[in-house]
Amino acid sequence: MVAELSYQTLSCTGELPALGLSAAANHTCDDHSIFFTEHVKFYNIPQKSRSSSAFHRFHAISLPAVVSLVDLEPILKYSCNIYDFDAADRDQLSFRSDELLEIVKQEDSGWWAAIRVSDLKVGWIPSAYVERISDEEAEELLIPTERQQLLEVFENGAGQIYGAEVVADYRRSPYVVTPGKGYEWMPMLNNGDKLLPPTPHTSGGEREDFLNDMTSPLYGPLVSSSPGAEQRSPGQELILSASKSTSVDKVKRITGDDEAQALYEAMAAQASYPWFLRPVYNGEEIKVEYDGTITNGTLGAIVERLTLEPLNPSHETKLRHVFLSTFRTMGTADEIFDLLLERYDLDAPQTLTTVELEEWRTKRLLPTQRRVISIFTAWLVNHNMIGDDPPIARRLQEFLSEISGPADNLSMANQAMKTLECLTFSVPISPVTPVKPHKRRRTKDAKNELLRMDPTVLAEHLCLHEYRYYSKVRPQEGLNWIKTRTGESVANLLAFCALHDKLAAWVKHSILWTDGLGRRADVIELWIKIAEKCRAMHNYSSMSAITTALSSTVISRLHLTWAHVGRSSHLEPLKRFNEPAGNFSAFRHAQQSLDVPCIPFIGMYLTDIVHINDQYMDSTVSTNKSSSEKLFSFVKRRKWSDALDAMLYHQKKQYPYVEETTIMKFIETNLKVSAEKEPSSFWDRSHEVQQGEVASADIRKGLEAAGF
Repeated sequence: MVAELSYQTLSCTGELPALGLSAAANHTCDDHSIFFTEHVKFYNIPQKSRSSSAFHRFHAISLPAVVSLVDLEPILKYSCNIYDFDAADRDQLSFRSDELLEIVKQEDSGWWAAIRVSDLKVGWIPSAYVERISDEEAEELLIPTERQQLLEVFENGAGQIYGAEVVADYRRSPYVVTPGKGYEWMPMLNNGDKLLPPTPHTSGGEREDFLNDMTSPLYGPLVSSSPGAEQRSPGQELILSASKSTSVDKVKRITGDDEAQALYEAMAAQASYPWFLRPVYNGEEIKVEYDGTITNGTLGAIVERLTLEPLNPSHETKLRHVFLSTFRTMGTADEIFDLLLERYDLDAPQTLTTVELEEWRTKRLLPTQRRVISIFTAWLVNHNMIGDDPPIARRLQEFLSEISGPADNLSMANQAMKTLECLTFSVPISPVTPVKPHKRRRTKDAKNELLRMDPTVLAEHLCLHEYRYYSKVRPQEGLNWIKTRTGESVANLLAFCALHDKLAAWVKHSILWTDGLGRRADVIELWIKIAEKCRAMHNYSSMSAITTALSSTVISRLHLTWAHVGRSSHLEPLKRFNEPAGNFSAFRHAQQSLDVPCIPFIGMYLTDIVHINDQYMDSTVSTNKSSSEKLFSFVKRRKWSDALDAMLYHQKKQYPYVEETTIMKFIETNLKVSAEKEPSSFWDRSHEVQQGEVASADIRKGLEAAGF
């Protein structure tokens, strides 16, 4: 029987279901009970005949000053070793493939802290050498191993510690840790040494007073052992505190993280819930990391966790956002809606008393119902329910209209209904206040020649034009991009990506089909100015397209034209953004911290989404023999969500520029005409222009040689 609650007292009688010996505990035992300290795993020990006059006292196994075992509270995960591992450092733990380990801490580096169950040695292990197993599987492996281990500890240490009258079942382990040995366990006493003399019989009243005193602050923290430990009194050397004050921050001492301590306390509180308040889905159907985040789970288990009080409140919003961004990779919108309705209409467990039923209603049903309404509201407002799932919006309207109480639920339902009606029937009002138009150069209405355009005006209209496409891209299209690059499911994303290619084509077309070396150089210089303006306006998509075109072979080969470009050096800083080194680190750094209107370059985000899909399995099969449901990888979906958030973050900010119809039409016309050109035509035209430049250069040299 494993205990994770504080200050447990249980009968000494019964069988010995050995489920894992994490630490010995400071406790007192008589005919009726044993006292155990906070958060240790313990055993029911079989009762045997013993002297009724003896009052037996147990003491904790000490650890070195480096760490105490109470500081290495298991995170309730067992691992079964896949390979043998030989430690290369004294802080590492060697193990064989047939041994069982208990994981107590996990690091992102891939090294985990573990306790070897067979001998309680502690050290670091490589995570790639082990695989996690369920508590049930661990229990099957632990029973024969630890039963024998515990019995040997009690049997072997009986005579030398307590004398002949002390019963073998209640013996202190003769092991202690010596500093300088890391986590190595060593014998403390030689055979024949006595730690404590037999204790006279204590009356029941005195015994109760003693047990009460055990919870007082007088019992300090675990004392670190040292070479001089034998000179200390046993009571001073081996006391493990049972007070809350000594263990309240033990997780923080290990991790240095307040959030980890809060999570630990929340897990302890949840473990103390009565059975009817605990989650329905067990550890076989949902896997949770040491910090409370979900790693894998069935769809039903994830939805349940979504509607429960979170272990870490700071994770609740993130969990909800990730789920609503990626749920279509796990099920349909109708399936998710039905699962949420089931959570709202929970049935009370059978056999509850009147008091328990009221507690279940207050602490489980009503909070769950409020969370369900909140999830529906978040789906409606932040995840485009009306646009992406119109039938679900109608079902939501029916559901909200049927809620009649209690008061909190009704208030939340009414607010959600108002939001639904507002999003359905109201005409959105743009919050953007247009800036005053720039003073512009006059253009010929008939031709709208490019060289007569103001580069600032063109850059502003490129921002407006690109944002029109960027704002329509939906998160689901980013996930659909993994499987298809065509069709209605990625229409908006495809249109936005195509705009990049169209603008690059326009830049090349405007240069190559301009006659005259000087005019071509002027066109190149104009596009460099526009690219610089786009960078200043945080339109990185247009800047990338222009820079890509100017750096292309068909343009860069026109050496004589470039010799007449005065701003050619200004292109180099812009070209660095397009360098793929560091996975486009220049673009990422420039885009990630902006809180102003921005059109991001999204190529690397789409690459991230595809790589995440390749790197992580989508799902695994549940180890629960009674269920064949898939356990979806929530880590994968969390990373997908992060990439989508970075890609679409700037949709909420519009540019405050005034649009002029004639200029926007000029841009749209040139984009369309240039996109219709065959790629080969650019190469042919570039070759033709280059040959013309070479011929002109030869003629010029000939004239100069002739003295002209």
